[in-house]
Amino acid sequence: MRRKLRPWEKDAVDEIANAIVIIDTLVFPERPIPEILAVKALHLLPERGKVGYVSKESAQACGNLEHYAICAYRSHRFLKHGVKARIILASQAGKDYQGLPRQTLEEFLLGLAAHEVRHRVQCLRRLTLFSAQFPAEGCFVKYYIRFVEKYLEQVSPAPGHYETELDARVVGLWVKEEFHLWREAGQPGGVATMRKRIKEIILSGT
Repeated sequence: MRRKLRPWEKDAVDEIANAIVIIDTLVFPERPIPEILAVKALHLLPERGKVGYVSKESAQACGNLEHYAICAYRSHRFLKHGVKARIILASQAGKDYQGLPRQTLEEFLLGLAAHEVRHRVQCLRRLTLFSAQFPAEGCFVKYYIRFVEKYLEQVSPAPGHYETELDARVVGLWVKEEFHLWREAGQPGGVATMRKRIKEIILSGT
């Protein structure tokens, strides 16, 4: 018999969902996502991750509407694990990993939301994906690509998903670093400037 969700799991789902809604509405103000599902089984999510974007074509449990899905069970542990990790900073390339700051909950949620909304962009817009062929040497993106390639070698995405997953992970890392540097610099230009920059990054290549 399946147990009921615990209050702290519901709270974690709400935090993740709120972050996704904010970023999705920022990027798609004319057509925000119709629904976010809190699911109880990993097999209902693409890539069997904790959070996922499900396109209209792939949707089955939501009346064929595109949606984001969040695995509710142990979602609080997912957030705790996220804030234990170091934030990947291309601006500090070459620095020992242990010397990097731990990401805040806000940074983790922002990167997660940017990643999933980028998957929606991949589905709804024509765009050029970030890949190993990205030309800009010395750019933050090149550093992220190399980092994500090493990560994906270990986790082996499902066939046909490597390119889109690499692209979305690069965008998530880039958004996190831009936000981190903006906040460390005293938030120049205010929130409106950062929101505009986040939208630009998530829509890169369109």
